[in-house]
Amino acid sequence: MKKITIVFIFIDIIFSTPCKADQLPLWELGFGLAGLYLPDYRGSDESRGRLLPVPYIMYRGKILKVERDTIKGELFESDRLKLDISLGGGVSVSSDKNQARIGMPDLDFTAELGPSLEINLWENSGGKQSLWLKLPVRTVFSVSSSELDYRGLKFAPYLNFQWKTNGAQPWKISLSAGPIFANSEYHDYFYEVEPAYVIPQRPEFHPKGGYGGSRITLTMQSRFNNLWIGAFARYDTLSNAVFEESPLVKSDDYMAVGLVIAWVAASSKTLVEAKP
Repeated sequence: MKKITIVFIFIDIIFSTPCKADQLPLWELGFGLAGLYLPDYRGSDESRGRLLPVPYIMYRGKILKVERDTIKGELFESDRLKLDISLGGGVSVSSDKNQARIGMPDLDFTAELGPSLEINLWENSGGKQSLWLKLPVRTVFSVSSSELDYRGLKFAPYLNFQWKTNGAQPWKISLSAGPIFANSEYHDYFYEVEPAYVIPQRPEFHPKGGYGGSRITLTMQSRFNNLWIGAFARYDTLSNAVFEESPLVKSDDYMAVGLVIAWVAASSKTLVEAKP
């Protein structure tokens, strides 16, 4: 479960770039290795490196699409508008290893599921540059070995500028930015300090729902024959977030980076019109 959840985080950042359709295999299978450096949670001043194997799975059906390691059900799509169902997630945190949370319950893995409305605001004539407004709304659950618990709702709209370089092995590059909003249940899970866990340096705190900071993300990906490479760098700021005064928030900003290298081992002989 841990490896799958971390993959969801990476794939939530490294996403396919809409561009003109090409003839591509109906499915592709492979395997790879991901290296990630992420904070324990947004607002933590402790970050950790993670190295893990990841599958490479692509399926380009008319409705169901599997793009590397995320599943998307396209409910509607036109030249300017898409409605998807998408997944995301977050890593677990051992409170024994995080100074701010010592003595508190661990944070379990989180899984996110919900619709995403995507609007194409602009695209050049060659289809190599485009600007999208993406409006994902997700229900969040914490996942342990014994139970699944509701942890709130998250809305993270963002503008996404995408472009594709020229050349035999073009790079798809994406720059996105936007705010994050969530309800009180979501913020409680990460930033609430109940009376039972109060200590002198950790006073009681109960966050509200609302603005939860903003982020900027740069991604790059390319394909070299059977080798796929993807990377990202993300900057988050929690300035003016509704939970900024929580004693569990130790840093108002942070960087996260990741790199995945995958080998495509097999592919379908059947070709379909799809966006690479």
